[in-house]
Amino acid sequence: MEEVAEDIRELAALNPRRPYFLPVHVRETNTVRRIKTIMDQLGPEFQVVPPEELMIMAGEKPTMITRYLDHHPDFSGHWKLDPKQSKNTYWIGYELDIDHRDKNVSITTTMRYSLYVHHRELKTTKTLVIGGPAVGSLEELPRRMEFLAAQTDSIHTRAEWSEDGKTLLLTSEMILQTSQGSAPMTTTSRFVLSEDAMTLTVTEHRLSRKSPEPTARYVYRRVL
Repeated sequence: MEEVAEDIRELAALNPRRPYFLPVHVRETNTVRRIKTIMDQLGPEFQVVPPEELMIMAGEKPTMITRYLDHHPDFSGHWKLDPKQSKNTYWIGYELDIDHRDKNVSITTTMRYSLYVHHRELKTTKTLVIGGPAVGSLEELPRRMEFLAAQTDSIHTRAEWSEDGKTLLLTSEMILQTSQGSAPMTTTSRFVLSEDAMTLTVTEHRLSRKSPEPTARYVYRRVL
């Protein structure tokens, strides 16, 4: 920590203006506790700002670090469901482990459901290239659809950014098998990170429904 603080002081010496703003991403290897320890050593002349805020303050796109040119949220980390803030989640517990690196995102979902005195646990992983082709994966949705008298093993999911680059959109297409026959269904899951990067909200929408309200909302808290 001391070496990091000393490196930042050396870099800041090139620019005498104060306060000196540091753009910081909160992620699994750069936790809030680590950042606070470094900032305490640096003192009040240094302030932390999100990268997008630094861009606005600068009035132009920074060129010092190329990833600022096309800034997107980093969803990496371990996330645990906040049931009180969530809606229609069915399973009693959800945890996400996300590894997000540039265009590649891998999402491992662990779900638990209480059945009588036992606990059912299901863990699934899907790996996607943002902006790439749809990928077939056995994920949480077919298991949850069993409660609605339908199931499927033909899910294909693709990932892309929203127009503003702040929301990650996962679109899944599938053929549902029901007692009345087969039916296609398309769902969209929207991943949104809070400004402090400590809350992840995932809303699920079904294109077959006319209502703009999500069919399910998952609110996750970052586990440090």
